Amino acid sequence: MSAELNRKVLIVDDNKNMSSLLSEILGVFEFKGVNVESGEKALESLSDDNYDMVITDLKMPGMSGEELFAAIKNNYPELPVVIITGYSVSSPETQNILSKADGFLHKPFKVTDVEGLLKEVLKM
Repeated sequence: MSAELNRKVLIVDDNKNMSSLLSEILGVFEFKGVNVESGEKALESLSDDNYDMVITDLKMPGMSGEELFAAIKNNYPELPVVIITGYSVSSPETQNILSKADGFLHKPFKVTDVEGLLKEVLKM
């Protein structure tokens, strides 16, 4: 059994269709996508299980992706966090968080975008 089959990515997005699509794409590359719909649930999941990477939407109700990013880096500094958004990335606030993130995906994304991200962030 390949080591990659045990690799997991936590996907945090309030849009269930988007997180399901991302999970399916990750499956193509033998990663298990675990979907949660809020930052609060993501932090619970991180305290219960180990992940190779987190992919979080930037704009979500409740805890934003930026707040989640800060909490993850504070508690799990070595865990790669990728930001995903469908919004403009030109604002100074967005540029600030993207400069700190381990990677970035812009919606809509392609399978090749996810593959490139896995290669870059997880060195696969």
